[in-house]
Amino acid sequence: MNAASSASPTVAVIGGGYGGTIAARALDDIADVVLVEPRDAFVHNIGALRAVVDPAFAPRIFLPYTRLLANGRVVRDRAAQVSADRVVLESGDEIRPDFVVLATGSSYPFPAKSDVDDAEAATAKYRALNAELAAAESVLLLGAGPVGIELAGEITSAWPDKRVILADIADDILAGPYMPELRAELRRQLA
Repeated sequence: MNAASSASPTVAVIGGGYGGTIAARALDDIADVVLVEPRDAFVHNIGALRAVVDPAFAPRIFLPYTRLLANGRVVRDRAAQVSADRVVLESGDEIRPDFVVLATGSSYPFPAKSDVDDAEAATAKYRALNAELAAAESVLLLGAGPVGIELAGEITSAWPDKRVILADIADDILAGPYMPELRAELRRQLA
């Protein structure tokens, strides 16, 4: 897969999330970029919790990679082995890059991050969760950190009469290095 005759260096970018897409796009004019990503679309995770409560919004968090690179290419596959000069994909194909950018991102459970590689299937999963939430009389959320609190807010915004219970092992909401004033304001809003 390496364009050995190319005057530009080959750069394999592993991961098509926020960091990987920024790196691939920045290098596109000066290198032979190969973005390796198993998903068929970039997932704008920041909008994922809104997609839970608004089925019409769900497709908007998936942005196809088709217009990301003008010169490089996106390979829909997973990197199984990565070294400084060789990337072996799950399909068995190999890339022999001059440089490797590891941008594999982070993981977080659904629904905060999609756990499906196909945008259409992921959208369907968000819509199914929305239908379950719409039918529920009450919702129990495990975890009163930033994501749990945001999801509680999204749910109560969409369904103001729905009972939402936040449960957490910590003594207070938003465990971690957050200002006491923020915790107090969030407690006020949650009450």
